[in-house]
Amino acid sequence: MALLRGHLPAGYGLWRLSHVLLALAALLLALDHILAEGTYSAAAPLSLFWPLLTLGAVLIWLLRHLIVWLSSPWRVEEVRQIADRLWLLKIERSRGLSFAAGQFAWLRFGQSFSDHPFSIASTPHDGHLAFIIQEAGDFTSKIGTIAIGSPVTVDGPHGSFTLGNVPDSDTLLLISGGVGVAPIIAILADVKEHGGYETVRVIHCARRRSALFDSQLLRSTCPSADITMLADDATEGDTTIGQGPLNEKHLRNLLMGVDVANVNILMCGPSGMMKFATSTLHALGVPLERIRYERFSYGNGPVSAKDRRILSKFLLISLAELALVLGFALR
Repeated sequence: MALLRGHLPAGYGLWRLSHVLLALAALLLALDHILAEGTYSAAAPLSLFWPLLTLGAVLIWLLRHLIVWLSSPWRVEEVRQIADRLWLLKIERSRGLSFAAGQFAWLRFGQSFSDHPFSIASTPHDGHLAFIIQEAGDFTSKIGTIAIGSPVTVDGPHGSFTLGNVPDSDTLLLISGGVGVAPIIAILADVKEHGGYETVRVIHCARRRSALFDSQLLRSTCPSADITMLADDATEGDTTIGQGPLNEKHLRNLLMGVDVANVNILMCGPSGMMKFATSTLHALGVPLERIRYERFSYGNGPVSAKDRRILSKFLLISLAELALVLGFALR
């Protein structure tokens, strides 16, 4: 269902709800099978163990979500349009939240059932949580109508798109496209606070100049970084915005003068951009393990060599699980 997300007729809220319903159905069907057919569940201790284990799993899930729901809600502090179809959302921190720059959180507004994942565009030391949100669906197209002071439930942090999960290096190269700039901003701010890199370069690109994140604000986030702005509709003679889309020449310039085998590259943006950048950078000598990216969906757009490696591991794990199941069933 995750792979087919973009092709399903159901809305996002129903798609999210289906996860809960299908998981519960699988749990109850498994319990029914164990009690009715299980060779090792007839004995009294086990006949009690399996129902209690099932009930415990459901109660733990309910308790976790109840704690998040009843915890002191955060409040919307600011909602402001910062570019074409791009909004800045700030929520005040009513309580602490320990996270690493580059991670994301699930946000639920008001009494809505649906929660939505957004990358955190602020650092752990800021007095608020900031998110950059693009108008891309039923909910996000109305992001500008959220009232100041509205309650927000925060479930997080999640994700491994952080500097703590990359190898040691003195060179950090960042690539963002459109709303993918959100975690990049947080990572840049974190580098400014803690250092650790001698060379920091950034490429931020968008189809239209009006959709680019503010260049001055991006540069002020980390003044030591070398930042390149690209737009497909760049005006000839404009020295502040280069001509997009992202191409091999831009990536060669990004790698100029650095040890390509020992860089850290983090990118976030459209699938096509990340596939092209990953394949090109790898062809230019950058090892795949030195390239990390935040991918919104494996069912949306083309896959790169790194995607294929990840999906191959998923396939091998699935085949191993299937073999174990068949081996047990046919014993």
